[in-house]
Amino acid sequence: MPALDIISLLLNLLLGTGLIIQFITIRSIRKEADAKADSAQSKAGRDKIELVDNTVTTMVETVNKLLEQNQKLIEKYAFSSEENQLLRQEKVDLEQKFTALEKKVTRMIQTNLKVIKVLENMGVDEEVIKPLREQ
Repeated sequence: MPALDIISLLLNLLLGTGLIIQFITIRSIRKEADAKADSAQSKAGRDKIELVDNTVTTMVETVNKLLEQNQKLIEKYAFSSEENQLLRQEKVDLEQKFTALEKKVTRMIQTNLKVIKVLENMGVDEEVIKPLREQ
């Protein structure tokens, strides 16, 4: 009988104190906590993937905008390059014309000086020669 008393005592101890129920409750709480942790980890992973996806999308949009701006600048520069070439040619033409005019003016001044000398040698009045010298 002492064995039966020991068994009875142990069963009363286990069932009476609620030790088995506490073990079952703790096990259930642990499983629930593990499930919540797995769910949170899964959600965090999805959030990270979504964040990376949004970042990549934003970067692609930014790069596309920059490429579009670069294309516009290239087109503008190409147009400007043609205009610049025309302006350079006009500048060269104007420089050549200016040089030609400068030579003609120099010749006219030299001719004017020769005319003044001839007039002086001829004895023409100084009042007639004076306006020629001022020019």
